[in-house]
Amino acid sequence: MSDEQNQARLSGGWVEFQLGGPLPALEVFAEFLNDLGAGGAIFSEDPAGAPGAHMVTAFLALIQANPSNVARIHKRVEEVKEQFAGAWTDLKITRVDDRDWAEEWKKGLKPERLEPGIWIVPSFLPVPAEATGEPVIRLDPGMAFGTGQHFTTRMSMKMVGEAVRDGARSVLDLGTGTGILAMTALLFGAERVLALDLDPMALRVARENLEFNGLLDKIELEQGVSDPGVVLDRPPFDLIAANLFAEMIVKFLPFIARHLAARGKVVLSGILLDREQAVEAGTKKAGLATIDRIEEQGWVTMLMERASDAS
Repeated sequence: MSDEQNQARLSGGWVEFQLGGPLPALEVFAEFLNDLGAGGAIFSEDPAGAPGAHMVTAFLALIQANPSNVARIHKRVEEVKEQFAGAWTDLKITRVDDRDWAEEWKKGLKPERLEPGIWIVPSFLPVPAEATGEPVIRLDPGMAFGTGQHFTTRMSMKMVGEAVRDGARSVLDLGTGTGILAMTALLFGAERVLALDLDPMALRVARENLEFNGLLDKIELEQGVSDPGVVLDRPPFDLIAANLFAEMIVKFLPFIARHLAARGKVVLSGILLDREQAVEAGTKKAGLATIDRIEEQGWVTMLMERASDAS
């Protein structure tokens, strides 16, 4: 049981926050709740909405769902409603006392095959027979960000897996989160993988996931850097993946370019469509050029390489 779960039980339970609306906006809202201590979110179809309508559910320990934080949450809901047009539902807040909330996120989950041929299998379910011969990551969707449920993660996994298949042997996962991209790279054949994250909670989650998958001794997991001017004591990387928000990507583009091998590739994800131009402007300054691009539900993932005219 995690520290957060112990804290919740000692403080009297959990509070459930549920909101329906446009998926890109729900991603932004979920990240805000994560910053407050939710540690993850469950994305699903909204049963009360139109076909294809989306909903996000997250839990905060009762001690974290204090009046001040609840007021901040209501304010953030109004902000994202102004920023993103679409059909919205009211924020639903429910005290969770009489059921084990940890079972809630398990409902309806099943093993899932993602491109370019890798399985995400919840830890409490068996690996399906059809996964034989393909990489498998045991991970619990809904408990943390970066579980394969989000478009940004799916698109990043696809590009990382394909790049490793094409010959990338050394990989840097910048902002590893759950460790899913680092594990993807290793399972597709990367020989040297370094995973960095600034968030202590993310590092703990990543460490637990690597250990559960038997990969803790095969992937280097270290505290990330806050200064893009830092130089790592490592050889350059064939592939660097950064599934972050656009502003953080732009900030770290000089760091990324500095640690990229001569013919290396870069996967940039977590970019909202309206921030794509700002990221592209930054990549040009960093001497990178786009060679592939995927767009889903208002999110963009780009595959970059060093521009031919870069010095």
